[in-house]
Amino acid sequence: MTISSSHKQQRRRVLKIMMGTGLLSVFGSFLASTNTIERQLVELASSLSKHHSVRNIGHAYISKHPQESNPDRLVQLLEESTLVFRTSYTTSIEHALDFAICRDFDQDQTETIYDWWLSRTEARLYALSTLMV
Repeated sequence: MTISSSHKQQRRRVLKIMMGTGLLSVFGSFLASTNTIERQLVELASSLSKHHSVRNIGHAYISKHPQESNPDRLVQLLEESTLVFRTSYTTSIEHALDFAICRDFDQDQTETIYDWWLSRTEARLYALSTLMV
C-alpha cells in the first residue's frame, strides 16, 4: 500500500501534537544561542530526550537500523541531510531540519514506526535523543 506524501505529513503533524511538544519550533531561541551545527543538534536531541514517546521512537529506529546506533554517526547523517538547506535557504538548524523533513517525505525517505510515518531525518533526531539519555 502506497501512502501519499501529504498523508504522511499529516500523520507526522498529528504525532507532534500528540506528543505535546512543538519539537523543532519550540527550540528556535534555544538553538540560536549555540554556535555550531553539531552542538545545536546534540543540544536539541538532549532536550527531546526527556519525552518518553520520543525515546520510544528512537529505540525503535535504532532497532531497525543498528548501524546508526552511534551518536557521532547520527550527528554526521543529520548534518549531511540539512547541509543544503543551511547554506541555501536558512542558517538556523530548526528551519533546516523542517526543510529536510519535508524533503524526506517528498522523496519517500520515510520510516514506519509504531504505524506512524516519520521522515528519516526526524527518526534519526529521535534516535540521537535516545542515545543522549
